[in-house]
Parts: sequence; structure tokens; C-alpha cells
Amino acid sequence: MTDPAKPSPSRSAGRRLARLGAVQAIYQMLMNDVAGKVAADDFLSHHIADAADGVDFSEMDRDHFNDVVRGVDDREPDIDKAITAALDGDRGTDRLERILFATLRAGAYELLVRLDIPARVVINEYVEIGHAFFDGPQPGFINGVLHRVASAARPGELADAKAAG
Repeated sequence: MTDPAKPSPSRSAGRRLARLGAVQAIYQMLMNDVAGKVAADDFLSHHIADAADGVDFSEMDRDHFNDVVRGVDDREPDIDKAITAALDGDRGTDRLERILFATLRAGAYELLVRLDIPARVVINEYVEIGHAFFDGPQPGFINGVLHRVASAARPGELADAKAAG
């Protein structure tokens, strides 16, 4: 019998694809100033049938994808406030590369709203997505910002996980 608290490998892979797709849809929201529903529908209609950039999204967890994209759209002010608070001093979100900002928005959404997913899982997933887009220091930046968002949104969770591990 499988443990329902522990996701199966196929569920994990489906969520990983959902997160990657969500970052791309959120990027489109930023670039084209469109609503989450429009960006999500556009992504689903154009990327599921094709293997975009060599990625097969057919096994993507569509529910998770829609939750993240539409959730970012619905909660944008709170998400951006959390990201801004986690940024170093004078750096604002307007100075971030758009794909970096999209990644942070998706990760921050999950940290703020999806309390059913451990913070360390969310952070690790979006750091890995950062590696898909960047060769430089950006994945480390994603790690630092999301860690600060998690520490503010879920006091003690990361410390508890570190103490247990």
C-alpha cells in the first residue's frame, strides 16, 4: 500500500512539469499583460500537444498547473509584497528579469497558499526550474528569496525540517 502523504514518482513528475509550465504561463502574463486564465488556456492549447523546447507536457498535473497560474493572478499583490520583503534592500521586483520574477511568483504562491506542500519541496522545485532557465547565479538567488518568503510565511517550518534531518 502506498503512503498518501508521500507522492508517487509519477505525481511528482506531473507536478514538476506543472510548475515548469506555470512559470512559462506566468512569464506570458508578465510580458503580454494577460489574465491567468488566458495565459493558462493559451499554454494548455499550444504546449500540451507539442513537445515545446523538448519538454513533453502531456503528463503534466493540469490541476496543479491551473492552481498555480490562476492563484498567482488572483493573489498577485500579496505575492509581490512577500517577494519584495524578501529582496535585498533597494532591489525591487521591477529590476528582476521577467522569467526570474515569474519563477519567484510561482514559488511564493505555493509557499503562501499551498501549505499542504512542504516548504523545502517548493523551494527545491523552483531552484531546479531556475537551473532550466539560467546558467549563472540566479538559481541561488531563487533559493535565497524563496527561503526568506518561507521563513516569513511559515515560521519554524524550515528550522523544524533542518532539526529533524
